[in-house]
Amino acid sequence: MKQNMFDIIKLGGSIITDKQEYKKLKTEILRDICSVIAAWNKNVIIVHGAGSFGHILAKKHSIVSGYTDSTQLVGLTNIRIDVNELSQSIVKTLKEQGIPAIGFQTSALFFDEREETNPSFFKEPLKKALTLGLIPVLSGDILFTNKKDFTIHSGDSLINLLVQEFDVDRVIFITDVDGLMVKDSKLDGVERLSSIPLDKLSQIELADYSKRDLVDVTGTMKGKVETISSIGQFVNQVIIVNGNDSERISKVLRKEPTICTIVEGKKSTKR
Repeated sequence: MKQNMFDIIKLGGSIITDKQEYKKLKTEILRDICSVIAAWNKNVIIVHGAGSFGHILAKKHSIVSGYTDSTQLVGLTNIRIDVNELSQSIVKTLKEQGIPAIGFQTSALFFDEREETNPSFFKEPLKKALTLGLIPVLSGDILFTNKKDFTIHSGDSLINLLVQEFDVDRVIFITDVDGLMVKDSKLDGVERLSSIPLDKLSQIELADYSKRDLVDVTGTMKGKVETISSIGQFVNQVIIVNGNDSERISKVLRKEPTICTIVEGKKSTKR
């Protein structure tokens, strides 16, 4: 039985951590975001990126390539410790704002046994938590597999799995950019897309994000757009909003106009 429709919020690793400094949490920004979510007071699943709590060590130990030798195992355990620490900081901050948040370990819910299809998903704990009025908090994680022994699943790819199993209205990416920035051929510059239908997303020419990309082992902005294209098949909207401005987040949650990018998903065309 499906739950009532709800949103998924993705807290990007670049907005809640300083990706240039190992395990550096942006405490004030995280608190501001959690405060806005608390004021909104709706049922939601929160997924967060690992930022500097995961990507730096994952790159150092070549975790993204899958298992190659036993020297990676110490790195894997250290990454788990660090990401758990970040997850608990987020859960604690949500709790301080009056949100009944509860953390879930992603790799305990998913197992990648069939490489050509989605991982197996033990979804019942999440369903029960939502039914009780709890706010599940998950992250990207190192998933165990049959063939490569383990592999990284980013928060974005996790959301892509969740929207196929739950009745999701919107996926809201809280990031450190104002939205999808594209090349403007007329002005020979860059402009922000305010909205775009899903079927037009593949036609955009992204601006150059390479100068601002830091350590990220789970994909580029181009990869994020590809993931959004997949997510958009199962939801009404995918939204990208800058988390440095809490008022923008608040307006997005309340479905009011603000500076962001809205991708109209497949569900919205069927309403």
